[in-house]
Amino acid sequence: MISAATAQVSIGKEYAKYQERERLKKKIEDLFAGSEYEEAVARIFELTETEKKPKDLYLGSLKRFGKVDGTKSAGV
Repeated sequence: MISAATAQVSIGKEYAKYQERERLKKKIEDLFAGSEYEEAVARIFELTETEKKPKDLYLGSLKRFGKVDGTKSAGV
């Protein structure tokens, strides 16, 4: 059985992670609003969830969006 204190800490941590993901998603939406990548925001956000290192983020964007669009979406 999980103690009430442990459950609150776990829920608090998960809620903090959720808030951070939502903040990042909003930031990405704002960044790409009105651009040719506006419709790809979900894919870009997914990429930031799976790739944490800059190098992996760059390579992942190349794989998902191709060489030309991948470098643009990675900010290169």
